Amino acid sequence: MKTVLFEDEHYLNLLPLVYLRPVWELRCGARMLQEKLPAELSRELRFLARDYLAKDHLPTGSSALELPEDEAVLLLNGRWLLQPEDVARLKELGVNDALVNGDSLLACRARAAELQKYHRRGVLDSVALRRERQLVDHPARIVNYLWDAIAWNGEEMVRDYREIAPAGQIASEIPPGVHLLNRTEITVGKNVRLKPGVVIDAENGPVWIDDRVTVMANAVLEGPLFVGAGSTIKIGAKIYENTTIGPVCKIGGEVEGVIVQGYANKQHDGFLGHAYLGAWVNLGADTNNSDLKNNYGLIKAFVNGRPV
Repeated sequence: MKTVLFEDEHYLNLLPLVYLRPVWELRCGARMLQEKLPAELSRELRFLARDYLAKDHLPTGSSALELPEDEAVLLLNGRWLLQPEDVARLKELGVNDALVNGDSLLACRARAAELQKYHRRGVLDSVALRRERQLVDHPARIVNYLWDAIAWNGEEMVRDYREIAPAGQIASEIPPGVHLLNRTEITVGKNVRLKPGVVIDAENGPVWIDDRVTVMANAVLEGPLFVGAGSTIKIGAKIYENTTIGPVCKIGGEVEGVIVQGYANKQHDGFLGHAYLGAWVNLGADTNNSDLKNNYGLIKAFVNGRPV
């Protein structure tokens, strides 16, 4: 049975970061959501994404809309961060059952013909499909809003490190003056340049530095942390826990609890905390944000013009 990752109407809650990418290309931890799928669910993967994204983001022949109408498929929500216990539950899923979490459809079995019936320009009309199924509530990590990914980033980082990182492997030279704290929880890839005065602190969580990363002098990196291939950490940077830095980024100043999609820069002094930075974004010198309201009150967020 083929697995179909789908986008539903709730992708709107993740704008603007998903204007130019399907929801499963968002990051949480060291990997994108799609990359967290277990091998048994991703061997014959198909996709149902917005029509205008299909050309650039879907591999040739991978559109679920090209499947024969009688093909049996397993529909999985592209916003779902599957855990091992979720995979076990999917194996028990009845033919007429639909796993749901709140107003989100998580998974159900279907025929490809139903995708033709229930998609709207590549977006699954999950409300209509739910009416045809027996609904089964299921606890799940479903990214309803961007702050969900940020809240789970540290835990997902640890999970990714345990599942796929070569834990404790140091594949580049560690020159004098570089300090590694809790070395067994630090992974350093190939062709990584660490300058004198760098501190990599994995005492509170693993640190994974991918290939071809440069960490300039006197930078401090705290785990859980992932730094993607080809990125640069600038002189004196303070990179605190629960931060994901995607590939080919330049990061400086003070950063905490941030997800950087990749190909983005925050090179200069200034604070960025509990935020999600999209691709091809450049923050200028002394850019700052605040992750605390000045009166310590509850923060009001507006999505699509409505408070949530």
